[in-house]
Amino acid sequence: MRTGSFERNYYDNDEPDLSENNITISDEEPDMPDIENFLAEIPNDESSNDSDSKANTNTYNADLSYIYYKGKSLNINIYHKQTELEKRQLECDPDTDYNFLRIEVQVKKSKLNTLVSKVGLKGRELQYLVTPEIERYVLEYYVSKLTGKGIYVTYDRAMNIIDNSGYTKSKKARLKKVIEAVVKKHGIAKVLEQVENGNITDLGTPQTVKRYLKEIEKLGINPVTISARMNVPKQTIKNQSGGKDISEKILFNLVDILSAYGDQMEDYQNHGVPITDEVLEQIDKLYQS
Repeated sequence: MRTGSFERNYYDNDEPDLSENNITISDEEPDMPDIENFLAEIPNDESSNDSDSKANTNTYNADLSYIYYKGKSLNINIYHKQTELEKRQLECDPDTDYNFLRIEVQVKKSKLNTLVSKVGLKGRELQYLVTPEIERYVLEYYVSKLTGKGIYVTYDRAMNIIDNSGYTKSKKARLKKVIEAVVKKHGIAKVLEQVENGNITDLGTPQTVKRYLKEIEKLGINPVTISARMNVPKQTIKNQSGGKDISEKILFNLVDILSAYGDQMEDYQNHGVPITDEVLEQIDKLYQS
C-alpha cells in the first residue's frame, strides 16, 4: 500500500473553481468539519513534506483503494465502497454488494454560495441543491480537473493515434515525447514537476507541456496510457473518418462515466425510474425480512 500527500498539479495550478474570475462568496457561518479521517490511514496536513512551501496548497492523499483531495473550498473522496466497509469492519457481501467506485464531493459553504449565485438557485437549502443538474455540474467539473479527459489506451495505440492525426510532423513528435515522459516518470504531475525544476529540459516550459497535454486530449485519448498486459476487456473504437473500426483494450475516463450517469439521471427525472424484476425481488426481500 502506498500512502502520501501530494500537491495537485495537472494542467493548471489554480484551484478548480465554479465561479467566474475565481471569486467565492463568504458569510459568517462556519463550515461543517472536514470528513478527511473517514479511513484511519488518511494522514493529516502535518504529514506533508516541506510544510512551509505547501502550507497553502491543495493536497490529496492516495492509496490503492482511495484518493482524497482536500481543497480550500471543497474536498473530494474517490474510493472503493466495499474496501471502505471492510476496513470499518461493517457487514457486506463481497459477491453482491458494494463492488463499486464511490465519488463524494464535499462543497464548502463559500463555494455553495457561489454556486447559488452562478446557477441562479433560490437558496442554499438542500431541496435546491440536490438535483441531477447540480450533481452533474459539480461532479463532472471537479473530477475532470483531477483526471483530465479522454479514454485510456495502450502506449502503442496512443502513438498510432498521434501518427494518424492531422497535426504536423514536428507537433506529432513533440506530443509523442510528452507521452513517453509520462510513461517514464509514472504520471503527469511528476513530469510537470521535473520540467518546472529543470530536471527535464527537452519538452519546453511547463506552460508548453500543459498545452501539449490538452492537444493530446483533443485526440480523444488521455496522456496517461495503460499497460498492454492489463486484464482489460477490449472495446470497439469507432473510426470517425469513415475507416475501419478497431477493437482495443481501453479504459473509460471517470468524466465519461459521470457523463453517462448524468444522462441516465436526467432520463429518470423526465420519464421515471424503470422497475426491473431484480428491483421487485429486492423489494420482496425487504418486506419478508
